[in-house]
Amino acid sequence: MKKLLYVFATAALTMTMSCGNTEKANQSEKSTEDSLRADSVKKVEMAIEAQRQDSIRQDSIRQDSIARRTRVTPDLAIFNLHGPVKSVTHNNGFYVGKALFSEDGKLLNEGNCKVIRRDEIGRIAELEISENGWGSVFTFIYDKDGRPKSMSGQSIGYATVGSIDGTLVYDERGFEVSYNAEGQIRWYLTKRTINYKYKNVDKYGNWTSRSAIDREISTDTGTNEKSENTETTTESRTITYYSK
Repeated sequence: MKKLLYVFATAALTMTMSCGNTEKANQSEKSTEDSLRADSVKKVEMAIEAQRQDSIRQDSIRQDSIARRTRVTPDLAIFNLHGPVKSVTHNNGFYVGKALFSEDGKLLNEGNCKVIRRDEIGRIAELEISENGWGSVFTFIYDKDGRPKSMSGQSIGYATVGSIDGTLVYDERGFEVSYNAEGQIRWYLTKRTINYKYKNVDKYGNWTSRSAIDREISTDTGTNEKSENTETTTESRTITYYSK
């Protein structure tokens, strides 16, 4: 009987130890699985966060690019330009003018242009465009969008030939549609309307070619005789940009 009890006791002890070892093994295996699962979740979260940060960086780059492409400064607005413009050469069929800009979009006193006066908030109020001793001084008044709404021109140089005052009208793209002006050129009173039609636009959205239909009614101050003239010319612009 004692021997039988010993056998039972030994068997029970063996079973207890075996169950204990199995439970510990299962716990160890579960702990390993939990650790692997947590590590996997962490890696996924890190990958998602990396993608989010990359998306933020890419969006920032896109926004910076858009801002550079569409940026308008008061000095660029004078020339109906936007973006990272470095220079513009404008040929209107009679005269070739060139303007140069700093990287922050400010007109440099180089080329054919010279800033004479700025207003109280730094916009160009008077601008001289001249070459070889003759040209014009232009005076600007701005609209609520910071674009010139009024432009007056006074000729300068060897022989002053007159002055003219006019208003500018823009389309939905911000392009000049017309310039309507009155003034006196030599001994003629003149009314002038220039309508613009655009042919080519570059990748920044700046126009590079347009036609100008110039209608002029002049009255001789001596004889009071009137004459009318309409002329169509093609204007072109060559624009260079900062690369950064």
